[in-house]
Amino acid sequence: MCTNGFTIVGFPFLEKLLVLFLCTLITALPSHSFAKPTTCSFKKFDTYGRVTKVYDGDTIKLANGHKIRLIGVNAPEMNYDKSTPEPYAKKAKQFLSGKVLNQKIGLIFEADKKDQYKRKLAHVFLNDGTNIQYSLLEKGYASNIAIPPNLSQQKCYHAAEQIAKKSHKGIWQSSYFKPIKTTQLNKNQTGYKRITGKIKSVERFKRHITITFIDKLTLRIHKNNTSYFDEFNFKNLINKKVTVNGWVKMKNKKFTMDLKHPSAIEVE
Repeated sequence: MCTNGFTIVGFPFLEKLLVLFLCTLITALPSHSFAKPTTCSFKKFDTYGRVTKVYDGDTIKLANGHKIRLIGVNAPEMNYDKSTPEPYAKKAKQFLSGKVLNQKIGLIFEADKKDQYKRKLAHVFLNDGTNIQYSLLEKGYASNIAIPPNLSQQKCYHAAEQIAKKSHKGIWQSSYFKPIKTTQLNKNQTGYKRITGKIKSVERFKRHITITFIDKLTLRIHKNNTSYFDEFNFKNLINKKVTVNGWVKMKNKKFTMDLKHPSAIEVE
């Protein structure tokens, strides 16, 4: 509550007017009394915003009009342009809506500020310190994706995903999200997928590293990302069954996937 702690001698009207102005100014100032992050913590937030719309389990809109794509997670697709959402897409959206819709959130950006669709990339926190990405992953409403150079919370997010996987929560109990065998790949199975198969060869070139499956799929690691694989044992992949996750592309009847981080490969 605002109180009058001073007097303008001989000008009571001006005194009241000044007090009213100060009260209005103080009330209008943004309140950033956010608790210290409790999961996947940061030192400070870059900015704050109020969520006015939730598109799906990994994309929101702020009152200032900015679309925010959550770093490090990939939720099932709502498929607005098709008839049927992917399993758990609605639940992921409902969960996120219940947490952030019409709420003020804290945002933290990294080196890459926007994605290819011009959406801002951010880590999102509630005012109690909860990291939204961690919550989505731990509940099994999204999978972890590591896209350099925005990797500051990768270990934390990967750990959250493992909790959901081991407990078979959310998407991890759905047959829809089980890895597709390389032998079963077809033109309708592009986009974000989990693929499993046996590795035939690993070749190093000047501009990339190529990992070839026995059937159909070829993985490529661009030279910009090879440094993240410095400690990765590629020899261990030969003749091993592995599961990879990422975006499958098809060109000239050949399937490829770009690998950007070692966390996208699981060796059985």
